[in-house]
Amino acid sequence: MLLDELTETLLRPKFRRWASEDDVVVFVEMLRLSAVMADDPSEVEPISRDPNDDYLIALARGALAHVLVSSDGDLTSIVGNEPPIVTPRSFLSPISA
Repeated sequence: MLLDELTETLLRPKFRRWASEDDVVVFVEMLRLSAVMADDPSEVEPISRDPNDDYLIALARGALAHVLVSSDGDLTSIVGNEPPIVTPRSFLSPISA
């Protein structure tokens, strides 16, 4: 499950400067409670340089996501994807007028 992977990633020591372990657990639980769960995609088209990332793109498309948020360079380097792929920083930045 992707929420388990998110938890594992955010619990890495390099993220301690932004969130404590307790903050991570609470954040992911909030996501779990408010998330719309989607079925795994039945087909996965090869798009990314990393074939393991193609699943995420197919999942986002199948769930009709408005955006896919990732710091993975194999994903963020894809131009013109639907949904667009943006970094966490870009996603959290205020929209400029």
